[in-house]
Amino acid sequence: MKRILGWLTAFAITGLSFPVLGLNFTFMADSPVASFNASDWKLLNAAADKALDSMPDRKKVVWKNPRTGNGGFFQPLSTTKKNGMRCRNLKMFFEDYRSDTDEYTFLFCRDKGEWRTTGQI
Repeated sequence: MKRILGWLTAFAITGLSFPVLGLNFTFMADSPVASFNASDWKLLNAAADKALDSMPDRKKVVWKNPRTGNGGFFQPLSTTKKNGMRCRNLKMFFEDYRSDTDEYTFLFCRDKGEWRTTGQI
């Protein structure tokens, strides 16, 4: 599965917007995710995939990188159908090694086998 959050790294670091969806992720430039390294993103993506694919609503998938001290959790809040697609409101919590935290909630819908976000809610 294509990583649903991998592209957030580029947006968080460069401040670029995602023109196809009309989203702007510059708000994440000062987020803990800006300091995440490749091993953090690997753990983060695995946790996000598990949360969206198989966790019941309200159950958290926690991840932590013992090497960097970075971590967080993903928590599906609700699941609905939208235009025939399975959609989930996903709470994302990130914490870096300095204990700086951020929390976001995005709506993701499964389209053609991939989770895609429709934006922050």
